[in-house]
Amino acid sequence: MGGLKQAWERPEYVFASCAALFVGFFLCLRGEDSGAVLLGALPITGAMAKCFYTEYALAVRNQYRSAQVLNVLRYNHAKQVVTGSNLFAATLANQILRSRGYCVATLLEVNREQETRQNTGTVGTYADMAVVLRAEGQVNSYLAGDLEVQLQSRSIDVSRRPVVIPINCLELKFDESSPYGVSLRLMDCNGIIASSALEVRNGVRRFSQTDQYGIPIPDGRGNRLIFTKCSRLSLLRIDEDYDCRADLTHLDDSSDTGRILVGQPSD
Repeated sequence: MGGLKQAWERPEYVFASCAALFVGFFLCLRGEDSGAVLLGALPITGAMAKCFYTEYALAVRNQYRSAQVLNVLRYNHAKQVVTGSNLFAATLANQILRSRGYCVATLLEVNREQETRQNTGTVGTYADMAVVLRAEGQVNSYLAGDLEVQLQSRSIDVSRRPVVIPINCLELKFDESSPYGVSLRLMDCNGIIASSALEVRNGVRRFSQTDQYGIPIPDGRGNRLIFTKCSRLSLLRIDEDYDCRADLTHLDDSSDTGRILVGQPSD
């Protein structure tokens, strides 16, 4: 039994044993099993959820020394779904999904989901989407400063407007100097944008539409809200009420209503 346990804990064993389940899940996500075109995003459910959770847990232990900020995902046996999310967990989840040609859902995909949330099982859940980097503020200054240096090397200026960096443009690196035990590295990505919609330092505004990137366009109308805050680095989350929270400064917060949402492939 000891040998079997050791084999199961090897990443290559998990990859091989779960390969068919990953393929089946992604065929469903593409709509190839029914010919349908699925818009929006899907939570990780069914038989694939347990495989994903096992692979995630191994990565946390073997690559990131069981960092506390990553030990937030759970596998719900009764519902067969992976629950929980924070910035760092969603970023690691994205790395796992990218190894199979997918990524976490974008803001645009999640905002398409409004009419289909009941069908996809995401009513009453939240999803972490991006980080917002500002030139002002002190909160999360260590991670913010590191990201700003990386952006400057790509000639991206954060001094004029807040910069939105989607989670699928990030990857984790182990960092003992970080308050969270990990920090963020920019990948090659075209999704990083400066947003005038987030320029209001502290406020709550209504919106009814989003732009071509999925970022809310405040217009004083509509049933959805966007929250902003003058912090150096904050988390952008679509919350349980389907509002846009761009004011969250506790980057490691997680609850069982969180979901990792899988988006369409970039091809």
